[in-house]
Amino acid sequence: RDNGEDIYSIFYVDPNKELTYDPVFKLDGVVYLDANGQPDKVYNMQSNLMVDPNSLTKLEFTQNFRTSWAEALLPYHPEYCKLKVLESLKASNVWDRRME
Repeated sequence: RDNGEDIYSIFYVDPNKELTYDPVFKLDGVVYLDANGQPDKVYNMQSNLMVDPNSLTKLEFTQNFRTSWAEALLPYHPEYCKLKVLESLKASNVWDRRME
């Protein structure tokens, strides 16, 4: 269970900037898509409205999490830059394997 202390967690809040720091899952730039690739909404029982996942609390977000949202969070993974480099070398790696 995530207690928000891991700096790589999407729920992390810097304790020194708690009033001005939004955890990754709440950032406005993160657009959560549904299974059809459209911006997703979830029902918020407190407001009785359909809302963006970014507006949910940590508990509501985890309870309503959909696998289609993972793609929106991928760029915030600590090893995302390694993935991008590996993807950029795909043609070279394929050629190397064929030559072996």
